[in-house]
Amino acid sequence: MLRVVVFLIALGLIAAGFAWIADRPGDILLTWQGYRVETSLMVAGVTLIALVVIAILLWSVLRAIVRTPENVSLFFRHRRAMKGHQATSRGLIAIGAGDFDELVRTLQRTLGLTVFMVTHDLDSLYTACDRIAVLGNGKIIAAGSMADMQASQHPWLRQYFHGKRARAVMG
Repeated sequence: MLRVVVFLIALGLIAAGFAWIADRPGDILLTWQGYRVETSLMVAGVTLIALVVIAILLWSVLRAIVRTPENVSLFFRHRRAMKGHQATSRGLIAIGAGDFDELVRTLQRTLGLTVFMVTHDLDSLYTACDRIAVLGNGKIIAAGSMADMQASQHPWLRQYFHGKRARAVMG
């Protein structure tokens, strides 16, 4: 709101200045290299403003021409970065669609990576995990392979690894 008020005040002052100059007739006489130009003060002011605007426009065009190679370089760099972001996004979408477990297995096989994963997803436990550690009550309840977890007599482990969801995952 303050910017609007300041703009309107500035616009009013400029208009008042032009009106003041227009009300006071005067002539300007310019003699240069044998040429003589005689005009009113108002016409000279408008001509000066027009010349300044033309100079600004020419400077902008010249600057755009000079900076074109840099702008083209920035465009291609930005496009390359966007393609990288899109590829990453597509990869994450594929992972979210259920390919995550296969990705973990592929990384383990091809790169020899050890993957530490925190999950409660039984599908991921059965598909991607060689060893499992179960946390409960602030400590490790059990650690070992999937067979060790299924053989455990701990009540929570028995319910988790032999419950309805576990039977659906195991087939």
